[in-house]
Amino acid sequence: MSHHESPAQCQNCAAELSGPYCSACGQHAVHLHRPIWEIAEDFLHSVVHFDGRLWTTLRSLFLRPGQMTMDWADGRQARYVPPIRLFIFTSLLLVITLTLSDVALLRLVSDPTRPAATLSVDGGVVIPEISLEVLSITPDLPPADPVVDDARLRQLLQDGGGVQDADETRLASRISSGVNALAADPRLSNQVIGKSLSRFMLLAVPLMSVLLWLFYRRRFLAEHVVFALNTHTFFFIGLLIAVFLVWISRGLIPGGWLLTILWTGYSAHFLVALKRMYQQGWTATVIKSAVITVLYMSSLLVAGMLLLVQFLKS
Repeated sequence: MSHHESPAQCQNCAAELSGPYCSACGQHAVHLHRPIWEIAEDFLHSVVHFDGRLWTTLRSLFLRPGQMTMDWADGRQARYVPPIRLFIFTSLLLVITLTLSDVALLRLVSDPTRPAATLSVDGGVVIPEISLEVLSITPDLPPADPVVDDARLRQLLQDGGGVQDADETRLASRISSGVNALAADPRLSNQVIGKSLSRFMLLAVPLMSVLLWLFYRRRFLAEHVVFALNTHTFFFIGLLIAVFLVWISRGLIPGGWLLTILWTGYSAHFLVALKRMYQQGWTATVIKSAVITVLYMSSLLVAGMLLLVQFLKS
């Protein structure tokens, strides 16, 4: 048998093969003893094509909010990309795009002639006039060194500029140093967001799932998890498109406008998805959508602040 031919028996469980997949364990009857271009073709096929289900999944996700979740709950799953797979792939693509582009999701803009934050006499943090830009092109800066930037951000946040006094003073110093670092180099904010995305994934999806379960108790929790995965995937794809538009237009398309459009589209998508999935009247759906959104955003904000304070104290 040549290296690129399929084996006669499964390499995993030794069962006799009658097709491209093992009937005993399900392993694909193929190995790495093949030309590199065949392996690359298989990789691109699995990533881009998603076994022919990607376009069906995206069409349902964007044009029929909630339908894919309802189909998945009712057992019609083979036509779609698995929700967790698409969610992880979209998140990874967003992080890669932010790393390669010079678009800052959040950018602190302050007077360049003075620090963005200073320590007050009583040990607090004084932040003068400072503005926040979203989805903006970063100013021309020397090429970034990820290792140096990462070490610099960690040192500024954890060392607190060399202040090692009381906990309150050290925490204030770390906050001041972190704000100044982010204002001086907007690329650091994308690094912080990229490093925090995994924690966000671990927190946001379960949080929304529990909130949905509290308001729609007749459905199983697993169905709410699928709904939350699809909802966040929709938002991540929208954010990815917004970042790309700002990037190729070199900031000519205002990031604030795109963020407003994105949030409006997300809110409408969430509302329609709730209506289609849980099949309640519009009045009840609108009220529950608003309450869930407020509780969700408030909980994420509180959790984020607690994690940040805990990190700065450590």
